[in-house]
Amino acid sequence: MPYGMGLHPWFVRESDTQIQFNSKSRWEPQAEQPPSFEMPLHCGDRNHFGEPQRLPSGLIDHAYAGWDGHARIRWPSRGLALEMRATDSSNHLVVYSPPQQATHGFVCLEPVTHRNGAHIAADPLVQGLVELRRGQHLELEVSLVVTSDLI
Repeated sequence: MPYGMGLHPWFVRESDTQIQFNSKSRWEPQAEQPPSFEMPLHCGDRNHFGEPQRLPSGLIDHAYAGWDGHARIRWPSRGLALEMRATDSSNHLVVYSPPQQATHGFVCLEPVTHRNGAHIAADPLVQGLVELRRGQHLELEVSLVVTSDLI
């Protein structure tokens, strides 16, 4: 049976909140269906978060593949940052945030072992799921460390 794991934390999103992480590609969502198109990312693309940048004002709901297991969230007005590190079993990062509103919102950075919709894909194991046999196990370790981020 194919298995996958993920952690789904959410964080406060303010007007100056920035995120940063490295990934190789992004799965494009489709209305009411799992994503089926993978878009390669390159430095300088507006969807590449290799350098700290603010979230788009609209909805973001994407699975990033080839994630290196490191992410950072910054809240410059609070002088805080959060460092996220995940084990090698997590090579996807889902980023979700509803459209920014006048009040505080939230952003989710979700380390997962597989892409969205992997369970119903033609070959789930290619999408990051693993087949576990009796006595085998799957582990995912994620650390979250809050630090001062005074500029």
